[in-house]
Amino acid sequence: PYSNNNGPSPTKRTTPSKEALEFSSVLKDYSSKKMLREALEYYHHPSKDDLRDVHHGSIVVDCCARCGDFHEAERVVLDMHTTLSRKKKGDGVLLLTPPASAADNDNDIDKKKKDENSMGIHIYRGGGVPVQAHTALMKAYAHAGKMERAMTLYRQMFHLQNKKERPNIRTFNTLLRGCMWTASTQYSIHDDHQSNTTLAGGIVSAQEAWNLSSSIIPFDASSYEYSIVILCQALRCQEAEQRLIQMMQTLGIKFEYPKQPLSQPQQNKQLPPKDGESVHTDSYNNNNNPYVYNFPIHDLGKEENNDDIEGGLESVASALVCLARAHALLGQTEKAMGKSISASNILQRLVVDNNNNNTSQSLFSGSNLTSHRKMVAGGKRSWKQISSSHQKNDETHTIHPNSNRREVSNSIFRKHRLGELKSEINTIQSICSFSNNDNKKNGRNPSFTLKKSGMLAKIILTRLLYFSGGGTTGMEAITEKYDQKEGNICLSSDNDNEIKEEKVKSIRSNLIETLWMSFGLAASVGRNCDLDGIIKINNTELRALKKKDHASIRNHIGQAEYSKSVLNNNGCLDFSSVFRPIEETQGEQAKDRNIETSDEQHLHIELGAGSGEWITNQAKANPKDRYISVELRADRVAQTFCRCMLHLPKPIENVCCVGAECGTFLQCRIPDSSVDTIFVNHPEPPTQTYGAQSKENIEKLIQNGREPAHMLHSKTLRIIGKCLKAKGKGRLVIVTDNR
Repeated sequence: PYSNNNGPSPTKRTTPSKEALEFSSVLKDYSSKKMLREALEYYHHPSKDDLRDVHHGSIVVDCCARCGDFHEAERVVLDMHTTLSRKKKGDGVLLLTPPASAADNDNDIDKKKKDENSMGIHIYRGGGVPVQAHTALMKAYAHAGKMERAMTLYRQMFHLQNKKERPNIRTFNTLLRGCMWTASTQYSIHDDHQSNTTLAGGIVSAQEAWNLSSSIIPFDASSYEYSIVILCQALRCQEAEQRLIQMMQTLGIKFEYPKQPLSQPQQNKQLPPKDGESVHTDSYNNNNNPYVYNFPIHDLGKEENNDDIEGGLESVASALVCLARAHALLGQTEKAMGKSISASNILQRLVVDNNNNNTSQSLFSGSNLTSHRKMVAGGKRSWKQISSSHQKNDETHTIHPNSNRREVSNSIFRKHRLGELKSEINTIQSICSFSNNDNKKNGRNPSFTLKKSGMLAKIILTRLLYFSGGGTTGMEAITEKYDQKEGNICLSSDNDNEIKEEKVKSIRSNLIETLWMSFGLAASVGRNCDLDGIIKINNTELRALKKKDHASIRNHIGQAEYSKSVLNNNGCLDFSSVFRPIEETQGEQAKDRNIETSDEQHLHIELGAGSGEWITNQAKANPKDRYISVELRADRVAQTFCRCMLHLPKPIENVCCVGAECGTFLQCRIPDSSVDTIFVNHPEPPTQTYGAQSKENIEKLIQNGREPAHMLHSKTLRIIGKCLKAKGKGRLVIVTDNR
């Protein structure tokens, strides 16, 4: 929509002018307030032609990412490349089609219409666009869940001639966050030559990015933590533990290997424990459990210099908790206990409170020990060296008044996070101890239930459904045309039965593939998904599941169970199939069921469920009702599922955990007039998303057709109305403390 004459100047300035700095300041302010329209108009204004450069462009791309508009982010980057290509006589031209069919001149490039479902932008080796702009575009893709585009960009960045413009650690971590927010699924790709599909997102893209970057980019604590979270989510415990060891070695953390050595991963040999497998009663302490990592730390009270804090400790503890959770789901209680003890040992040495933020130096090897005093402040890891204006008073232990709100916020967040880790450690240890406790007579121990042959696989196939993912609700979600991930396809009423049947079959196939790769279905039936093989031959004919894999699932859960679909002929959820009993209700077991089988059950849906704390409590309190948690981020979907399964005294069976964009899911997967209550708990205030400071501003934006992306967009509210039961029987409940 903008003239290419208004593009950024490639001129490099060693000292920015006062006007250029003011230009940047205004753009950053618009970005922080998520005022995308205003930022674009200001950026492209003719009066800025002599000031505009690629650094200003990078700010605008980041604003697009924050506002959920990856299409606009692509256009801004394209504008930057096109302007630079003219200055450099063709070097660094950004193309919208593969190089083989590239236009020969700039005019053709300018006229090229962008395909909404293409693989995204394509770049040549010539440069000029800084890595910050491409990283911001990567952020936009990650938030939108467009991981096929993110991977296309990431691969090409490695071929840029200027090494400074190639991916750095920030680019890599941004990509990994996108992989953590999504799961591996099929994406439909269309270009001028053909239509096909590709596997992207989740563990598939994370593994490919790791392979591409391992010898080039020095990984940090976040890199390892994100990667381990993704591996544990797929229940690939051996690979996750090997990466954990690499992490501790890289960060220079002293540790002693467990008494039980790591076994090498073997193809198709990752079987869960057999029914009734005993757990040593003396293995629940630091000295006897053979799977505990020991950290040689002196008593903190005897240390003279305890001022060094390393974010890596927190990441290692988080990774160990993820491993413990994965082992518990597989019924490997002794391993789960060992990892939880290891994590607890670290947390006990992280002294975190608002008055004294320190830990022991002795946990770190000399090569990685920093002599600079640090405090909880700034950045994704919440660590920052104390500046002169932020020094603590040694006598009062208070932060200098100049300390800003971000530092305080990060300190509170970190304290909350460590509290959550400690809470989960306690839960896992209680579940593991439950196996050898007489209390198991009063309930079905979750770990004992899940490790029964086929039980975990059956639960995953019915209580965990993934259709799409991402970081935030994007502009694409509020348009009439949904994106082309198979899980987002709505079946029209005018489709004939044959077409509907084929599409439902395709959607179900993709659901199973995603569960197989990203959510541990493969491990639950003793199979090992060959990631490297998938990455190597990723093309339109690729299917992650082979015939022998399908046979393995059938052998574990039975042909009759595997043939049942969670979708009806219209592509909507079949609630009787989704909430079918996990175990046969015969004899005494029938009295112990915590869900009903009647079609008259109440159905409740929570939108933006987070990690599932609220909905699991509701489901536990109302065992006769059915609940569906809907969350965009795949890692939170997995956390909700684990919270339901690893629950005492028995798993919570009346919750289905769904990964999807809320409006799209309600539109495509929920029948009209079928829901009793839709809950939305503490959504992001619209004023933060809209860049509006009052109700009047928001109403004006909506009337002018400029309503930005938001989970409770007016279109989504209309869809909610259709899903709720008619005649006043359905309710929408929104809980917020925002005024």
